Amino acid sequence: MKTRGFFTISPRNPWKCRRAFTLVEMLVAVAILIFLAMLLIPGIKGVVSKSQGVHCMSNLRQIGLGVASYTAEHNGAFPRGGWNDGNGVPFEQPYLDGIAWLSDIYPYVGENRDIFVCPSGKNQSPTGLSSWIRMPGGKSSDPKYPFHYAYNAHLNSNRLNLLNNTHVQAFVNRVAAVRNLSGLPVMIDIVFQNNFSGDFPVFEPNPSDTAAQIFAARHSERGNVLWGDGSVSSMTFKEWVSAPATRISSGSWKNYRFCTGNYP
Repeated sequence: MKTRGFFTISPRNPWKCRRAFTLVEMLVAVAILIFLAMLLIPGIKGVVSKSQGVHCMSNLRQIGLGVASYTAEHNGAFPRGGWNDGNGVPFEQPYLDGIAWLSDIYPYVGENRDIFVCPSGKNQSPTGLSSWIRMPGGKSSDPKYPFHYAYNAHLNSNRLNLLNNTHVQAFVNRVAAVRNLSGLPVMIDIVFQNNFSGDFPVFEPNPSDTAAQIFAARHSERGNVLWGDGSVSSMTFKEWVSAPATRISSGSWKNYRFCTGNYP
C-alpha cells in the first residue's frame, strides 16, 4: 500500500485511489450536523408541547364527562366545590385533604388518577409549593400524587366566606341556576391548588410567585379551561385574567359573576 499526499494507492490497481478525510473536513461536517440539529430541536419541542396540550385537553374532557355524569345522577347538582375551612361548613365523608369535589366525581371518571396529571405540569411550582393529594377511598397513610387542575369553588360551594358573601350570589348549586353554561369555567390548568375562586389571585394580572392560585399557561404560553357545556379551550394568561372584564361589560363583582356563569 503506497500513499501519495492525501491519496492511498492500492498495489493491485495503482490507478484506483481513495482520498482520506482531513481533520478540518471532519470538523466542518460535525459543525454542519450540529447546526442542523439546532434548527430541528425547536420544531421537535413544539411538536411535543402541542401533543402534551392535546393530552391535557383530553384529560379535561374526561373530567367534564365525569362532572356531567355526577350532575345527571344528583338532580342537576354540581360536585361540591371549595375546601374545608376548619370551623366552617364541614364536608361529608368520604374525603381526604379537604377536597370534596374530587371525592364526588372520582367514581365517575373510572377512579383514574392519571387524568388529574397534566403531562406538561411539574411536581412543584418554582417556589417549592406543590399540589400533591391522596386519592379518595383511601386512608391518611396513602401516598400522595401530583395534581395540576383546579375546580371552580363557586359550584355547590362549601366555602364559608363564599356562602356569607351578601353582595352577590357567590355560588350556584345546580346546572339550572347557571345563566351562561358555555361561559362558566369549571376547571383550569393551575400551578398550585385544587380549587379556584373569584376572591383569590387567580385573576390577578401580576401575582406573586407564592400565590396559592395562578393560572398555568404551560402549553406554548396557553392554558386549558373546561367550560360548563363540556367544551375545552385554551387561553393565554392575559386572556384568562382579563376574562371577567372582557366578557362582562357592565356592573360590579365581575369575578364572582364570571365564576358562576351569571352573565348573558
